[in-house]
Amino acid sequence: MPEQLAPHDQWQEAEWDAVADVVVVGTGIAGGAAAVAAAGSGSSVLVLEKAAGVGGTTALSGGAIWIPDNFALHEHGIEDDRDRLIRYMARSAFPASYIADSPTLGLAAEDYWLIETFFDESAAAVDELVAAGALQLEGFDMPDYYSDLPEAVQWGHALAPKLPPDWRPGGPAGGMLVVQQLLSGSERLGAKILLRHTVIDLLKNTDDEVIGVEARRGRQTRLIGARKGVVFATGGFLHNTRLVADFLRAPVLGGVGAPTATGDFVAIGARAGAQLSAMSQAWWDQVVVELALRNRQTARDVLHVHGDAMVVVNSRAERVLNEKSPYSERGLAHFFWDSGRHEYPNRILFMVFDESVRHTDSRGLPAPAGTRTGRFPVPYPDESPEYLICGETLEDLAANIGTRLAALAPQIGEVRLASDFSARLRQTIERFGQYARAGYDPEFLRGETAIEKAWEVGDSAWPNPAMAPFGGGPYYCILLGPGALDTKGGPRIDAAARVVGWSGQAIPGLFAAGNCAASITGQAYWGPGTTLGQGLTFGYIAGRNAAAEKVRSSALLGTEIQN
Repeated sequence: MPEQLAPHDQWQEAEWDAVADVVVVGTGIAGGAAAVAAAGSGSSVLVLEKAAGVGGTTALSGGAIWIPDNFALHEHGIEDDRDRLIRYMARSAFPASYIADSPTLGLAAEDYWLIETFFDESAAAVDELVAAGALQLEGFDMPDYYSDLPEAVQWGHALAPKLPPDWRPGGPAGGMLVVQQLLSGSERLGAKILLRHTVIDLLKNTDDEVIGVEARRGRQTRLIGARKGVVFATGGFLHNTRLVADFLRAPVLGGVGAPTATGDFVAIGARAGAQLSAMSQAWWDQVVVELALRNRQTARDVLHVHGDAMVVVNSRAERVLNEKSPYSERGLAHFFWDSGRHEYPNRILFMVFDESVRHTDSRGLPAPAGTRTGRFPVPYPDESPEYLICGETLEDLAANIGTRLAALAPQIGEVRLASDFSARLRQTIERFGQYARAGYDPEFLRGETAIEKAWEVGDSAWPNPAMAPFGGGPYYCILLGPGALDTKGGPRIDAAARVVGWSGQAIPGLFAAGNCAASITGQAYWGPGTTLGQGLTFGYIAGRNAAAEKVRSSALLGTEIQN
């Protein structure tokens, strides 16, 4: 007999292994928000998770959630200017299309509508989740990532999970706490969660409407019916190397995304006739090359580049980026193509620093004995990770970098330093020292934006707290490669979080949110928690709208399921 989560005569006649009004696939923030919204609307909900544990990439995140016009802003008497913030989001997401006096700001209408929807719906979604007891948040005092844009409002959009009064060190925090709050809230509302269920296809009825999914648990195939709708929230395709090679604008070595981020919904959605969009985009960052080669699903990525007497250079010893800019911006620097030399000169970058950087904490202050502040990947003086390259002189350092690149060539291809790399590096370091003494970086404006200043708190002996001149040797280098938190591409959705087919019409009964769906953010990362903010918002919209759908016919299209 089917596992009936709520009775309905027509559906009891079909041979289903389980039936619910709404089936949610994935247990990250998008799936959790969808489950709460659907269950809170009175629908029965079944949540399927591919992994043995819940949370996906959300559980591995810091847990910040970027929400416009949120309650924390209101508590300080601040209301977002709708027009201004929509312009901020549009300009940073689609800079090549942005036109200030266009009705859609130069964006395609569907992209503009999604950004509008995000502004209009996100704060209400948070408020409703909080009111349902499924989320506990507080303000997170960090600036947005493009606060230098004229449309920007610097602070206040990031929220963070509030630790419960009985929380103890080692307890769930960050993204895992968000996941636990949402899933516990959905279960209190009647949702059921099944682990180790990998969805491999959709099921449609004779009216070509989505009415369920085919899932595998071990060697078993299960048919799970959805009377009203299916919501996909299965994450991106970061760890599907074939999709990464075919679609991303350039190769990435890996990232912190959950190992289940293998792009399942790309193929499933495409078979159902979904449009694919944003397939070349990702939530870019940087990774330590050797660590990513050892394990594509990295434990930590280089989110903030620690150190003041530090530069990041390419194989010609040229600075190519603002070392203190947000990780999403630094990641893009790896993809520059040199048409004259026919190469990616920035594919592997070199983080070079002096001894002082190893002896300071994340604020640039002397590191107290026994502390381990957040400064990855820079090791402390008593640590010698294999990825750290050392040299008493710049010439020694260059020689040792060359040796390391030769050893890694079978995995990363040929990357060669310029023949005069050490001399060029010396010039770069001397020029950087002049900038540090003057307190101004004319090349990349290092240390100028609000987010850079927020990451560089504390006193400094130099006029710009993000820069300091290099001292003498020894010198150190860490190889940085292109990485991502996850990808941004997938089936396109509309403002109701319905998956859109090639006809431009929504596919009946199919919804999506989070990194498995085409992101609304284009190439941007608006501020801390943007990934979770859009996932929460459209997950909530998807769950609410799926629950509002009519009960569909359970007559399956076709006579057998193709495995």
